[in-house]
Amino acid sequence: RDEHIPRELSPIKKELTQSADMYLSYGKRALIVLAGFGVGPVTAKRILRKRIVDEAEMYSEILKAEEQYIKTKEFWK
Repeated sequence: RDEHIPRELSPIKKELTQSADMYLSYGKRALIVLAGFGVGPVTAKRILRKRIVDEAEMYSEILKAEEQYIKTKEFWK
């Protein structure tokens, strides 16, 4: 199946598959977390696995992840 996908698109396919799987598991919450600036599937999964009590706490975790991304993005790739 993947033999028709160019090598440079393979990481994109993996990220999209992970995001879709999260949506199937967590629903709307996954979409909200993934909408965070610089929040990819790995970070989103870490946030969604936490015992989050309310919506405000979820947004707080997203904000922390965004701040971490902003601080470290220059070192990525």
